[in-house]
Amino acid sequence: MTKQEAAEKVAKLVRLARANTNPHEASTARAQAKKIVDEHKLTLEELSAGKKAQAFDELVAAIRKTISDKPEMPASLFNTSNIVSGILSKLETMSKESKSKKLDEAYKLVETASLFNGALSSLGFGTPLIKNIKKIFDDVLANHDLTHP
Repeated sequence: MTKQEAAEKVAKLVRLARANTNPHEASTARAQAKKIVDEHKLTLEELSAGKKAQAFDELVAAIRKTISDKPEMPASLFNTSNIVSGILSKLETMSKESKSKKLDEAYKLVETASLFNGALSSLGFGTPLIKNIKKIFDDVLANHDLTHP
């Protein structure tokens, strides 16, 4: 198991421990996570990269679902569903290291778009799409204990 894979496994175990209502199962998940951290001598940076890669995958899946659930998306934003599907497919196949770095960039982009969208909304020109994507992003980050990648 590579350090990246180990970091992702730790991220999964930590989320499992946090979400588990059974204290014994939660404790076991935390113990397994600690064992992996110790075995692979994972740093905080490596653990963060594992969480970010997992969050990136969840973000792409959530956006894919949102778009597939809303076939009425404006044609001006998405020319065809094939283009969107192709973009999302490329995002899904990125290396795990790239996903961690791209999550940071995507966060900055969504924050900036949200800022401009808020200003445009006050003038009657905003779009709920940006607000929806920002909400998806915030929910995914919270699910992975990332307040800001």
